Amino acid sequence: MKRRVKAPCGSDLTIVNLWFRDFVGAISGSRSLMIPIVAVWTVRRPHTRDLSHKRPQSHDIVAVRRRDRLCACSFIDYCRFKVNLFNNTYGRELMMSTQSERRTNGIDLLRSLGGGRYDPAKAATTMVDRNGALGSFAVDHVLGNLWSRPQLSRRDRSMIVVAFLATIGAGEELHSHVRGALNHGLSRDEVEEVILQVAGYAGFPMAMQASRIVEAVFCAVDKVDHQPVRGEAIPKDDPARWKDATDVLSTLFAGRTSNDPAKARANIISSLGGVGELAFDWGFGELWSRSQLSRRDRSLVTVAILAILARAEELAIHIPGALNHGVSRTEVEEVMVQLTVYGGFPRGVEGMRSARAAFEKIDAQ
Repeated sequence: MKRRVKAPCGSDLTIVNLWFRDFVGAISGSRSLMIPIVAVWTVRRPHTRDLSHKRPQSHDIVAVRRRDRLCACSFIDYCRFKVNLFNNTYGRELMMSTQSERRTNGIDLLRSLGGGRYDPAKAATTMVDRNGALGSFAVDHVLGNLWSRPQLSRRDRSMIVVAFLATIGAGEELHSHVRGALNHGLSRDEVEEVILQVAGYAGFPMAMQASRIVEAVFCAVDKVDHQPVRGEAIPKDDPARWKDATDVLSTLFAGRTSNDPAKARANIISSLGGVGELAFDWGFGELWSRSQLSRRDRSLVTVAILAILARAEELAIHIPGALNHGVSRTEVEEVMVQLTVYGGFPRGVEGMRSARAAFEKIDAQ
C-alpha cells in the first residue's frame, strides 16, 4: 500500500509499510512477529528518474513520525534501530552482520576447535579453495554465524554436535569434532558418556562405531597406539537399578511418577511391555543414572539425538524433561537451530515445531 505525501524537506515521498515488514519477517524468521511501523522513504532523487516502483535503498532517507513531528535518517540506520528494538522486545538476536565479520568469527571458531594444532586462517582458506561455495558457507555460515550464536556455549554446541554426528554415522566429521569438543572443555569421560547416550537412543551399532572413532582420537592426542584398559560399568542388581531408575524418572517428570520402584516399573511395563522393562531397568536404572554426565547435559544430548532422528513423539516427552533438568527453553530451541546444519532444514523445522508444541502444552497447564 502506497500513499504520496510531501515531506518537510520538499522531497517526493512514499509511505511503504509492507517492504519493511517483509524485511523484518525475513531476518527474524517469523511472519507472526512483524513490527507495525509508519516509515516514509524517498523515491525520487535529483539525479535520477522517478523511482517510485523501486524498493528503498540503504542510502535513501527515511522520515519517521515520532510523536507529533517527522525525523529524518537513512534507511539502513532506521532498519538497525527497528531491529534492535525488535531484539530487545522479543529477545531475539537480529543484529545484522557483514560477510567479513562472519569470516572473522569463523576463523576464530577454527582457532578454538583446533586448539593450536593449525593456523585457522590458512585452514579457512584451504577449506574454501578445496570446496568452493560449500567451503565458504561452511566457514562463514556454519562456523562464523551459527557456531558464534550466544544462545549455547561452545562446549554445549560441541557436545550436541558430537551426538548428532555419532547418531548419523558421520565418522570423518565426528573425528574432527571429538578433538574440538576436548578443546571446548568437554572431558574425555563426558565425550564417552555422549556416545553411551547414543547407544540408548540411536542404537548400539552407531555407538560402537562412534566409540572406535573416539578411541582413535584419544590415541592421536596421546600419541599412542592403544588406550589403557577401561573400567567396566558399576555392577548393579535389580533392586539398585530400580531404585536409581525411580530417582531419574522423578526428576525427568518433576515428581509426577510413583516413588515406589515396584509401582513405577509396573506402570511403564503395562504401557510398553518388554520395551518398558528394558527402558526402566537399563535405560533409566543404569544409563541415565551414571554420574559422569550431569542430567542437564544428558537431557540436552537426548534432545539432540531425538531431533536429528525426527522422533517427534519422544521429543514431546524429553523436551519437558530437559526443562525439568535445568535446560532453558532458549537452549532447547538452539539445539534445533544447530540441527539445521547437521541434519538439514526439514529436521530443524520439525524439531522447532516439537519444541514450540511442548512449550505451549506446558504453558496451557
